[in-house]
Amino acid sequence: MSASLYTQKLIEASRNTENRLSPGSKPDQFDFHIQGQNPVCGDRVIFFVTMDGDRIAGISYDVAGCLMSQASAAFLAVFARGKAPEQLRALYEEISRITSPDGPGPDPAADEQLAAAKPWLALAQIRDYPARRKCVMMAWDALMKQLPSLQ
Repeated sequence: MSASLYTQKLIEASRNTENRLSPGSKPDQFDFHIQGQNPVCGDRVIFFVTMDGDRIAGISYDVAGCLMSQASAAFLAVFARGKAPEQLRALYEEISRITSPDGPGPDPAADEQLAAAKPWLALAQIRDYPARRKCVMMAWDALMKQLPSLQ
């Protein structure tokens, strides 16, 4: 079991305000929005997305929930920008794999350079806390439900 669920990398991600909106606000312009909610705990997220062809040109969000929900939404907002649906699907599959208590998890040989290139690997420790996995996957699941309409 992980020593602490709340690592420094996750705390920093949850505090990232780069794409985060003030509670209840929304951007002046966006093409569509995506909502996610965890019915168990009440966490919720809403993403406002701007497209450029088949790629996400911009994404901002409002999230209310635990640190894990906030960190996961922040990672998604940063890494979805510029991505096409097939890239987002691959990223979703990786997040799902590394957080699954039954899956292989991340490569234990991953070094700091890989962790810097893929900071979302910090979410992998949730696999030790299966009840909290929905907090991490809420934002990603909401995006995946919207993906068919992005193509």
